[in-house]
Amino acid sequence: MQVVPAFLTRNWSLKLAALALAVLLWMVVRVDVPTFQAIPGIAVRVVLTDPRWALKGEPVPSQVEVRFSGPARELIQLAFNRPTLLIPIDSVVARDTVLVLRRDWVSLPGRLGVTAEDVTPSSVRLEFEPIETAVLPFAPRLEGSPPEGWTFAGDVEVIPERANVSGPASRLEAIDSIPLLPIAFGDIEESAPASVRVDGARLQQVVVAPTEAEVRIRLEPRAERVFEQVPVEVLGRPDLTSEPAAGSVVLVGPQSRVDAADDRVLRIVVDIGLLPDSLPLPARLPVRVEGAPRYVTATPQFDSVTIRPRRSP
Repeated sequence: MQVVPAFLTRNWSLKLAALALAVLLWMVVRVDVPTFQAIPGIAVRVVLTDPRWALKGEPVPSQVEVRFSGPARELIQLAFNRPTLLIPIDSVVARDTVLVLRRDWVSLPGRLGVTAEDVTPSSVRLEFEPIETAVLPFAPRLEGSPPEGWTFAGDVEVIPERANVSGPASRLEAIDSIPLLPIAFGDIEESAPASVRVDGARLQQVVVAPTEAEVRIRLEPRAERVFEQVPVEVLGRPDLTSEPAAGSVVLVGPQSRVDAADDRVLRIVVDIGLLPDSLPLPARLPVRVEGAPRYVTATPQFDSVTIRPRRSP
């Protein structure tokens, strides 16, 4: 006795495949049924092409909710590949502007068959500020210290010294110089110019020209020289004298400047001009060295002296 009719078992594999295809087509049709989906948190961006103005801050609000229509499967894909609302601004007419948002400003990723139906909220507030120009000095930055046995022999020189800058007024107000990328001394043992680029990461929204400068660092071997019997002078009080009346001074600095030091202008001084006239004498007061060349450190033999009235001859 045949339990299963022959027409059910004949070409069973083809019939099973047809059934699977029918189920698949049914699911596709169900997924492709047009539907609606609201997606919040859509970013609002401004595409500004007016060279006289810059956007100040973020749009208010900076995110909106957009209601889309289209096939369900493409709406699901849209939730993962989030669109953006791009506002084109060709010409700024006012510093403070309120714009009604348009559906066609929604930028859809790829070629999804969905449509933006409406935007909530329906308007956005934009604030603009003028683009200004200025001339600012370059600011070189040095990392580390000169190599062992070497020292600075002059100011760091930058060529050119200044740059033309343009940008939003609030940004230019916040900067007083144009930072260059840092220079590491490394194994430098002689003066050599270096071409250094502007540190663009610290100058967002600011345009700089030129974008690099030549930095010259003058280094020389460190030298030491001792001057003996440098006189001590009590400034502004010729009626006073010091004990001791002279002492040695050690100069340390770049070779050329130490060699050029003149013992005729070198002196140890005591400045009591700011002290009261009733200062009891004798008194012990600090000293300093005058007449040393720039970039040279001058260290006196002692850090203070005793001052007393000068004896009459």
